[in-house]
Amino acid sequence: MTEKPAQPQKSETKSPKDDPMQAELADMRAQLDALKASREAAKESAAATELAKRGDAQTDELDKVKAAAGDLSTQLKQLLEGFDEELKDTKPTTLLAVFGAGVVVGRLLAK
Repeated sequence: MTEKPAQPQKSETKSPKDDPMQAELADMRAQLDALKASREAAKESAAATELAKRGDAQTDELDKVKAAAGDLSTQLKQLLEGFDEELKDTKPTTLLAVFGAGVVVGRLLAK
């Protein structure tokens, strides 16, 4: 018998461009990358929104504190003005007696 010369076998592997499975896999990877990117963008957006809300809450708290400080300042002014009026209306001898009593009580408590 005569032997046939060995023929080189043709390559059965196809290039990735020709293989529909490889093309589908590449498309799915691209979609996955797009989904990851959109999720990251959504997380960043949510973080920015949360930061803005915190900033607004801090601004509101600061405004409340400023309003309270303004109210306290106004009340203190009213109290001092009222105290000034009381001092003007009170007799000097009464003021001296109260001051003297305060000195005596202070000396007794210090011992």
